[in-house]
Amino acid sequence: MAVLLLGGVLPAQAHLLNLSKARVTLEPAGGVAVELKLDLLRTFGSRARYFELSQNPEPLADPALRALLEPLSAAIEVTVARQRVPLALTDLVYADLPEARYLDPFTWPRTTLKLRGRLALDSPPAARVGAEAGVSVRFTAGFVFEEPIVVTIEDAAADRRQTRWLVTGQRSPIFAAASWVGGAEQPSRPPQAVLRDGLEVLIAGVRHILPDGFDHLLFVAGLMLAAATLRALLISLLCFTVAHSLTLALASLGWVVVPSLWVESLILLSIVWVAVENLRGAERPTVRLLIVFAFGLLHGLGFAGALRELDAFLDAPIFVLLLFNLGVEVGQVLFVLGGLVLLIAAQRVGSGAKPAPTRPPLPLLGAVRRGGAWFVLVLVLGVLLQRALSS
Repeated sequence: MAVLLLGGVLPAQAHLLNLSKARVTLEPAGGVAVELKLDLLRTFGSRARYFELSQNPEPLADPALRALLEPLSAAIEVTVARQRVPLALTDLVYADLPEARYLDPFTWPRTTLKLRGRLALDSPPAARVGAEAGVSVRFTAGFVFEEPIVVTIEDAAADRRQTRWLVTGQRSPIFAAASWVGGAEQPSRPPQAVLRDGLEVLIAGVRHILPDGFDHLLFVAGLMLAAATLRALLISLLCFTVAHSLTLALASLGWVVVPSLWVESLILLSIVWVAVENLRGAERPTVRLLIVFAFGLLHGLGFAGALRELDAFLDAPIFVLLLFNLGVEVGQVLFVLGGLVLLIAAQRVGSGAKPAPTRPPLPLLGAVRRGGAWFVLVLVLGVLLQRALSS
């Protein structure tokens, strides 16, 4: 029954790989370069059309394409020293992928778009210090691409950068750029800014599980359905947590590299395994824990792929890693608590006319366990079939 928590949150992919990315680089003499990595599927209407257009060696020479992307420049507000920098599209490069990858529903080819602009310096650079040297970014309603938008503002000369998640209509925090426009030293970051950054990373970890981690949650739901006691469930979850925390750290720091296609496919197979085991009802505690640990290593690789995609490891990788992982665990605990509430309700309903209020939530009634296992199995097999037909 715990898997019913997922009824409204079943995206086709769990690790936030289909998001938009923007990098705003402050160049010498007031220059601003914006590099976007966008999934243009919604713009082009279909995967087949996306691939067809990607074969054009000179995409910006296509008037129809330029018309589609024309609103993009106006949809990005880069404000520097209280002035908006006018931007113009200068380049477009499609992802160099075979047709099968463009058609694969588990792949989101990102197109790289480059825009350039220049700040009109109407006063001497030395006068632009303090608050007037701040840089901010906002995406208007005309930005019709995937969200969230991961935005990095960087001052290359000062080797400073700031990364934030934004949605349309939300303005980024002010990025101090005094050294870029005024020649002054960069101010030290106040403690409240550090705390705000940490909170954002923590929330990102929670969001990665609730609501975006449907495959992770299905696996955890399978462990809940299989547990004979609360103690057995806690041991399984601890084993799983240690494993995925280990590979999250190793892969995020670049010490382990595994292709994401293999990771995502094996994660789905791990859910199939736990569902089949629940249907079989075989109790092999030691072997089961070893397999749970192995699949936890896989899930950690999936988390690491998402964290790298977010460009979060720019300034303090260990700090970001620890907070993101803490957020993941908070999301997992919230899901388990909600699942236990549903299990208690299911046990009482399944007990018939004479519910036993003192009955423990685990082990589950056979009907609840089998029904949940079938739900998980059918759902994951459907995703795997969809992927096979699209490849």
